[in-house]
Amino acid sequence: MTSASAPSPPIESRILDAALAEFSAFGLRRTSMEDVARRAGVARGTVYRKFAAKDVLVQAVILREGRRFMAEFAMVVEPYPALADKLVEGWVFSLAHMRGHALFSGLLFADPEAMLPYLTVNNSTLLAVCRTFVAQFLRDAQRRGELEPMDPDPPAELMARIVTSYIVSPDGCLDLADQQQLRAFARRHLVPIITGLRSRGCQEHGISRPEGAAGTT
Repeated sequence: MTSASAPSPPIESRILDAALAEFSAFGLRRTSMEDVARRAGVARGTVYRKFAAKDVLVQAVILREGRRFMAEFAMVVEPYPALADKLVEGWVFSLAHMRGHALFSGLLFADPEAMLPYLTVNNSTLLAVCRTFVAQFLRDAQRRGELEPMDPDPPAELMARIVTSYIVSPDGCLDLADQQQLRAFARRHLVPIITGLRSRGCQEHGISRPEGAAGTT
């Protein structure tokens, strides 16, 4: 099939793409539903039929970007067999990805008053999706016998909240641009918290990285 005959993306995807572009370029408050409709090439009424209000549209864009992040996260940590390694490398990837994201980080800097509520008081849906996603890694570790039986939801939610807190408030004693420091921090502090000191995959002095994986020297 040639590019000329390739099907157009569904209308909802076009609207979400347009909204992401408008939000990233002009901020949440300066972007109207009319602006999104114009960029998407649809009528304003079509946008409102798919997303009843601007707040609903913003939430939908954030949730889709969150799901995209999770898909990339899964690919990044897939080569690492141990849970501790997955947590550490996932932590490093998460902060790098979010810090470079035009929506999650860029708008927090450019339009913090408008963006901040979606990552704090109004983030229950995104938090639930992230919790479910991380909990699956813990359940997989339990099935492998690497982690003792426990309810995976509380530690999974804790990890999601920790990552969010560093995105919302990045300044502190941890240099988020230093991956070596991030890995050391995760090995010493994050992995024990998330696993309750019950993971047998955590190594005291480093992570056994598969050949060719990110961070391998």
